[in-house]
Amino acid sequence: MRGTRIGIAAASFLLALGLVACGGGGGSTPTTPALPTALPSLPTALPSLPTSLPSLPSGLPSLPGSGSLSSGSAHVDITGDVSTSFDLTTLESPSYIPGTVVGVSYTDQKGDTFSVGGLAPEGSTKTSPTLAVSFSAVQPTLIVGASVGGECTVNIDDESADHLSGTVTCQNLNTSGQNVNVNATFEASA
Repeated sequence: MRGTRIGIAAASFLLALGLVACGGGGGSTPTTPALPTALPSLPTALPSLPTSLPSLPSGLPSLPGSGSLSSGSAHVDITGDVSTSFDLTTLESPSYIPGTVVGVSYTDQKGDTFSVGGLAPEGSTKTSPTLAVSFSAVQPTLIVGASVGGECTVNIDDESADHLSGTVTCQNLNTSGQNVNVNATFEASA
């Protein structure tokens, strides 16, 4: 009798297990929603972009009152978490309207750079969204910095049609987690 009870219990267990596995355990089986079968196709090719841009005509007139700068130099001292000093002797494509707009960028053969750009009347002006200072140094470690938030003061000493000179002073400028001070002088002439 005892073997019959064990056999009935085992059969009942296997039957219940089979019902659960087949989804017949008494509860309803959730159904998954049908996925759409007619999806739009994506384009197989993108339109081509132009391979060259049109050239500007030569001989464009300069802006009224604009200065003509063709050479210049800058000296930059960086101290703080990183210390370096460099001289830049190449003036790259200056834009300049005396008393109003300054756009000067200096480079050297190593890749160091220094730039001042924006609205800069003669005298002292803090950096802002309309007046930016930027620099980069490749040695002793790569450091790249920019100021548009008042961390730097641009002082334009001389702004004439054929000469520009000034200084930049930055205090506690954060450059990728490194705080630096920058003292720079720059000049450009016709």
